[in-house]
Amino acid sequence: MPKVSVIIPTYNRAGRVVAAVDSVLGQTYEDRGIIVIDDGSTDETKAVLQRYGGKIKCLFAEHDGPIAARNLGIRNSTGKYIAFLDSDDTWLPDKLAAQIEVLERDEDVGLVFTDMYLVDEKGKTEKLFSDWADIVDGRVFRHLLRGNFISMSSVVIRKTCLDRVGALEESAAQIGVEDYHLWLRLTKHFAVKYIDRPLVNYSIGGEDKLTSVDKLDKLARISEVLRDIGGKMDLSGEERRLLRKSAAKNLYEMGRLLSRSGSHEKAVEKFGSAIKLRPLYLRAYYFLLVSFLNAVRASCFL
Repeated sequence: MPKVSVIIPTYNRAGRVVAAVDSVLGQTYEDRGIIVIDDGSTDETKAVLQRYGGKIKCLFAEHDGPIAARNLGIRNSTGKYIAFLDSDDTWLPDKLAAQIEVLERDEDVGLVFTDMYLVDEKGKTEKLFSDWADIVDGRVFRHLLRGNFISMSSVVIRKTCLDRVGALEESAAQIGVEDYHLWLRLTKHFAVKYIDRPLVNYSIGGEDKLTSVDKLDKLARISEVLRDIGGKMDLSGEERRLLRKSAAKNLYEMGRLLSRSGSHEKAVEKFGSAIKLRPLYLRAYYFLLVSFLNAVRASCFL
C-alpha cells in the first residue's frame, strides 16, 4: 500500500485533469497512489482517465459535487497520509518529498502546506505568500479564525488526524468553503507546518473570478462556517472573542457589498449584526448610518 493517497476530484475537465495527474506521477517521492474521482463528467474525462490503466485508481460517481467526491476518495484511501489536488492545478516535482520529510520528522505536525504560484489564464505567475512562516506555522487555529490561508491543493494530512476530526462537512451551505471548516477543526488539535516555497501551480483562470454576487454568497458561506464552529467546538474565551471579531468583519464586508449594489436596507441589517458581535466596531456604525440614510432617501423617491 502506498504511504500517500493523492485524491483528485474532477468534473468535465478532460483537457486539464491530465496535467494534474501527470504532475503527481512526476513526483520525486514515489511511494504514492492516485485516486481520481470523476464526479459524473459528461465530456471525455472517463476515456482520458482510462488511458492511465493501473497507474491510477478511478472512481466514478454521480454528480454529487466536489465535497462528496473528496470524501469518497478519503473513504477509499489506504495511505498513512492524505493529499488533495484540484484537477485544474498541478504540483512541482519535489512537493510531496518536502512535505513527507516534515511529517516523518515531527510527529506533532498534523498538516503540512506550501506556498503556491498563482497562475492566470495567460500563464502568468506570482507567489501567494511571502515570509509568512512566523504567522502560519505551528498552532495556527487563532490565526485561521481571521480567514483561510490554506489551499486544498497544497496540503498533506496525517490520516489519523482526519480520523479524529472527521472528513469534509457535506453541507450545501459550505460548498466552496468546506476546506476552511476542516482546517479549523484540524488546527484546533494539531500543529501545522508551512513550507515557504511555492510547490503548487494554482489556477486562477477566468472562471474563478468572482462577481459581487459570488463574493456575497461566499461571505455568507464563511459566516455559516464560523457559526457552526462556534456552536460545535469547545473554544476558550479568547478564541470566542477572535471568532466574534472575524464574524463581525465578515458581516461588515457583506454590508459593504450590499450597500454598493444599492441594497441599503439589507446592508443596514448586516452592519447591525456586525455591531451586535463587536460593539466598538466604529466603521460599522459609520456605514450603518450611511446605509440607513440612503435607504430613507431611496424610499422617498418610490
